[in-house]
Amino acid sequence: MVKLPKVSWSKVIGEVVLIFVAINLSIWFNNWNQNRQTRSSQQEAMVILQQEVTANLEELRIADSLNQRLPQAWQTYRGFFHEDSDQVIATPNQKATLEATYPGFFRYKDSVALKEGRYLYRGGTHFEFELPPLSDVAWGTALRIPQISQGFSFECLLALESAYSLQDKLLKQLDLAVVSLQTNDFESLIIQLDVAGQFARQLEARYREALTALETCGF
Repeated sequence: MVKLPKVSWSKVIGEVVLIFVAINLSIWFNNWNQNRQTRSSQQEAMVILQQEVTANLEELRIADSLNQRLPQAWQTYRGFFHEDSDQVIATPNQKATLEATYPGFFRYKDSVALKEGRYLYRGGTHFEFELPPLSDVAWGTALRIPQISQGFSFECLLALESAYSLQDKLLKQLDLAVVSLQTNDFESLIIQLDVAGQFARQLEARYREALTALETCGF
């Protein structure tokens, strides 16, 4: 008669429990590691976004400061233009003031003396404005990666979307200004730069709001 070995059920159950615990620990550790990596990626994205918005803000301020001088110069010179924007009637003192206030806007070639100490100055207006290199690479990348964008709070997403949406409008407005410059449509150019200036001032405020929101973005 063959005698079967006794099965230690307590030992079997114990081993099954250990295997179950080991599997669960492995799953938990894997999830914990993934969550840690996701959180690290979210924090890195926040830092990169802060850098992008800060850089955009600085570029915007520089470009807008230069661009808004063009509408101001145009409006001032309109009081001195004769027939078109290639001729200016002014006294030597007025000419000197115009040149000092808006250097390079009107490039003088020659002059003809008129009555009452005034001169007809011939030349031409020179338009040169800045296209700020505003980036949306970090923002676009963050939106394409759900693991990152899902970690943003609603307030943070709203502030960023508001800023980058207005940024897009500003760049499109400046594109229109480029077309007007290329076709010598100076009246339209001045209007478009004026609108771009309004967008720029609003965008500066939205950039600051986005930076404030990024400080507590929900990570």
